[in-house]
Amino acid sequence: MNTKGLERSDPSRATSDPRSPILDLVIVNGRVIDPETKLDAIRNVGFHDGRIAAVSDAPFKGQRVVDAKGLVVAPGFIDWHSHGQNNLADRTHSTA
Repeated sequence: MNTKGLERSDPSRATSDPRSPILDLVIVNGRVIDPETKLDAIRNVGFHDGRIAAVSDAPFKGQRVVDAKGLVVAPGFIDWHSHGQNNLADRTHSTA
């Protein structure tokens, strides 16, 4: 994930200014962690058209708002963790 400028937001789309458009989804009060930019802080994440539009400590307006207080928000993380999801593992049996 390219997170350059993750802390920046587009003020025309995602500010608390009453003239700004409303985002599709806003996740508020979540602990945003991004290893690439070293961000580890409580932030608000705004989405527009299925993509992250802004990450900031400023409030956003959204059609849907989710309070993530006490939860981790990790934009762009993909969990590749799995157990026995390949053919070799499916064919391997214990001989004991």
